[in-house]
Amino acid sequence: MAATAALGLVAGCGGSGDGGGSTAGSGGAFVAAANAICSAATDEFNALGNTQQFESLADFRTRFGKALAIARRQYADITALDPPADIAPEVQTYLAEGGKSVALSQDLFDRVMAGEDLADAEAATTGSAAGQATISARRGAALAAGLEACAS
Repeated sequence: MAATAALGLVAGCGGSGDGGGSTAGSGGAFVAAANAICSAATDEFNALGNTQQFESLADFRTRFGKALAIARRQYADITALDPPADIAPEVQTYLAEGGKSVALSQDLFDRVMAGEDLADAEAATTGSAAGQATISARRGAALAAGLEACAS
């Protein structure tokens, strides 16, 4: 089962963010906390190893399942924060698109676990036009809110 899967869609975070974010203005504490959450999630994703290829169904189940759990916790932790009014719409969009990302990734996981080929499941979920639009919208909203560590 050496195939690829779009785990970047799961989390909404990944290696290129520095976690620094903008700390100016009323949103400084929120932005710093949210970027720290995304940076920590990125570290956890990186600890999973190469999450673009899986050696077996068991490997997929274990690592993709862990990635889903990390993503769910990341979004829950950011949801628990109180964004300032000036960036609240962007944060809400980021969280909504992140929720869509997790749902698409859960669908991919469920399809593969039910026996569907990974490439086919990916094309119908995370690799679809809707999946790619979700990635773009999530990244844009994260950047607009100053959540650089959450945008990659």
